[in-house]
Amino acid sequence: MTLSLPHHYREILKGLGEDPEREGLLDTPKRAAKAMQYLCHGYEQNLEEIVNGALFASDNDEMVILKDIELYSLC
Repeated sequence: MTLSLPHHYREILKGLGEDPEREGLLDTPKRAAKAMQYLCHGYEQNLEEIVNGALFASDNDEMVILKDIELYSLC
């Protein structure tokens, strides 16, 4: 984990008027940084490795349904 991420989340808490040193928030910067890294980990993934040759040409005009695909998006 990038060491600066928890620091920046700590600064955000301070900017919101919170005390990041209080018991209920002590681990929040680290948890928030870990969550953001998880949500953005797809940027480091290789599409070819993920689809593993599953893309192919077809003249089928029927609907294709894929299940159990994890997708996360940040706007």
